[in-house]
Amino acid sequence: MARVFNGSTQYCELNSAVLTSLPVTFSCWIYATAVSRYQCAMCISRATATPDADLLRLMVYNTNVVECASFQGTSPTVSTTSGTISVNTWHHIAATFSAAGGQYAWLDGTKSSSGGNSRTPSSLDRTSVGREIVNSTGFFYWQGRIAYPAIWNVVLSDDEIADLGRKLNSAPCGVHPTRIRPESLVACYPLGGFHGEHDGDIWKDSYNLTPSGTPTWDESPAVIYPSRKKIIFPVSSAAPPSSTKYSWWAWNTFGTPLDHDARC
Repeated sequence: MARVFNGSTQYCELNSAVLTSLPVTFSCWIYATAVSRYQCAMCISRATATPDADLLRLMVYNTNVVECASFQGTSPTVSTTSGTISVNTWHHIAATFSAAGGQYAWLDGTKSSSGGNSRTPSSLDRTSVGREIVNSTGFFYWQGRIAYPAIWNVVLSDDEIADLGRKLNSAPCGVHPTRIRPESLVACYPLGGFHGEHDGDIWKDSYNLTPSGTPTWDESPAVIYPSRKKIIFPVSSAAPPSSTKYSWWAWNTFGTPLDHDARC
């Protein structure tokens, strides 16, 4: 499943910023049910900001291009893709923000020209999926579905972003965000699917979103989930205690005895 937003009142948000400094990478799958409008998919911003004050955002512009923007005060750096999104179609979009390595927007694995080095916003204190507040009464709400938004504290490589946005016969089959640079992954919100219908951060369980306006659920794109880790036990492990109360598997795995009765 994926979260479905109505373009006017619905979003998911956290009243803190998952990151407050650069570099940053945003990534998500989108399915817009309306085009030719301003709509924000992901944003880290300052809650008390005046229009376009301090923020990092990933959105679709009214010309249907993907735009990423970094604002420091009223001074922005903006990067846009040459390709455009289509209505009722799954697309993968991403943004990379770097103060020294250029800023880029991505659409289905294709990278934009750099808009220059990212601005460094200040006093960031809000993380949003499905909207951006542009002034006290105006918003850029998303209309359609969003799935697998994720945020890293590094600039992912071209190949890594291409892996996130893989398609097969025009259908999504991207790599799950937790398989891409996991040591630098800060937050991941599947917004349904295999993980269940919730808005939690499955990576660290530290940055859970709260839905507002009662967004609904719908089908999400297919992604390649992480495989289970295989545990290989060494053949030269020390013999466990002779008592039948001890498990050879637990002894060699954890280094401590495990009561068979307690295990049940």
